[in-house]
Amino acid sequence: MTGGAGGEHLLDSYSAERGAVGDQVLKAADRLTEIGTMKNPALQSIHNLVGHFAFGLSPVQHAFADSMTEVAIGYPDSPLNGPGLHGGSGPKPGERVVPAGDTLPPGSGGKPLFALFAEKNESGG
Repeated sequence: MTGGAGGEHLLDSYSAERGAVGDQVLKAADRLTEIGTMKNPALQSIHNLVGHFAFGLSPVQHAFADSMTEVAIGYPDSPLNGPGLHGGSGPKPGERVVPAGDTLPPGSGGKPLFALFAEKNESGG
């Protein structure tokens, strides 16, 4: 969408897409609150030991960073999604594109953009 030309259907998708993300954020906040307010010293010690070990692992660090920055979020159930492209290669509707090799992800750079991968329709768009 550029220049406010997205149409009403774009606004209608907001609740379906971001509502699920909001639910995830609230569940994560609830879990973190429970962990952060533990009063049992034995459980706190176990939590600290396991947490220290786990956060020393690179895959855990990356998963945590992806979660906090919300780059792990996709919209596979968005009402805006159409059918997948023919052939089955590439991302499914609502999935992120995995960068190839050392290339930057589509839409990255100095100005955040979203890339749309779709077949042309009868109107040429």
